[in-house]
Amino acid sequence: MKAILQKVPVSNDASFAVRQFRSAYFDAPWHFHPEHELVLIVRGKASGSWATA
Repeated sequence: MKAILQKVPVSNDASFAVRQFRSAYFDAPWHFHPEHELVLIVRGKASGSWATA
């Protein structure tokens, strides 16, 4: 899977952008951008072989 370049919409008079997503599952594609990113996941449930490590 190849990461995609994501454009972060920030206006010229702002120093950061805020977005909120509400979803039953984490569905963000693998991406990169020159800006820093903070992610807060309020509630979740692990699954897969790595979840029991």
